[in-house]
Amino acid sequence: MASLRIIGAGLAGLAAALQASRPGHRWDRITIEEAAPAAGGRCRSFTDPAFPEPLDNGIHVLVAANRQARAFLREAGCPAGAFLRLPPPYRFASVGRARVTPARMLRSVAVAAFNCRWEGIRPAALARLCLRTASGPALLVPRMPLDRLFVGPSLDRLAERGVDIRLSSRAASVGAGAGSCILAVPPGEAARLLPGLRAPDTFNPIVTVHYLLPGLTAPPALGLVDGSGAWLFGRTYGIAAVVSAADGWVPLEAGEIADRLWRDAMRALALNLPLPPFRVVKERRATPAPTFRPVPPTHDNVRLAGDWTEPGWPATIEAAIRSGRRAAVECDA
Repeated sequence: MASLRIIGAGLAGLAAALQASRPGHRWDRITIEEAAPAAGGRCRSFTDPAFPEPLDNGIHVLVAANRQARAFLREAGCPAGAFLRLPPPYRFASVGRARVTPARMLRSVAVAAFNCRWEGIRPAALARLCLRTASGPALLVPRMPLDRLFVGPSLDRLAERGVDIRLSSRAASVGAGAGSCILAVPPGEAARLLPGLRAPDTFNPIVTVHYLLPGLTAPPALGLVDGSGAWLFGRTYGIAAVVSAADGWVPLEAGEIADRLWRDAMRALALNLPLPPFRVVKERRATPAPTFRPVPPTHDNVRLAGDWTEPGWPATIEAAIRSGRRAAVECDA
């Protein structure tokens, strides 16, 4: 009996399962095991009683050039009209004395894409980012929570295809020799299951603040030059501010973070409103520091997946989905 075991139900694991379970596949059984009580990994939503709708742990924006992510959404059955398409030129505003220039706009986009300080972005990686973005430059801003875009539809599709999805089930081992296995888990968990695996051990944080102010007029996406360097996203509940490469923000108290980012938002929007109710999300291990190719697994039946396993790509949704599909194809070869 040909069996495929997928450890991890983040986007890499879900993408692997969608690829492997397509009509005509060779597997007699496909199983997903996820340690958490919910799927999605870092692409997740949560509820806050103060807000009228679920909030995302971070605002995940695609570009039209993210072809694998868009294919994933089509296959999973993402709701129609789920994204707002914003063609260039992207909108920017200065909240300090610095002028908005092409160089500063590029810096803002690159820091957000790589979740890395500008000084740490390699020229070759920056060039690849520019080429890929140029091939499909429109921003795709989600109009609804991530659970309704990526996670819920893909779980429904996999259930239709007979995939066995086991939540709150942490793997004790990869089970060498017991069928094929895709390890689609964070680096630390991968190293636990595969002793000797070289995996990232340094990570960059992202800080997101959700502000509750229904009726606030704000652009769908606005990059801030100078000040915090955040991106602002208009939401139905108000506005969200996102700071990438947020090492200096994580130690701050939630109230200070919310106040500082709100002041920047008010300058950018030319408004003067008091600080509204807010929710601060600190994703301390948002993305691995870029980037290296991990040492291949020692077990022939194991394939690695996850955004950190795709060299040359920033740790994004696109990289996670690409890695899952690649691992599934390799197992099927």
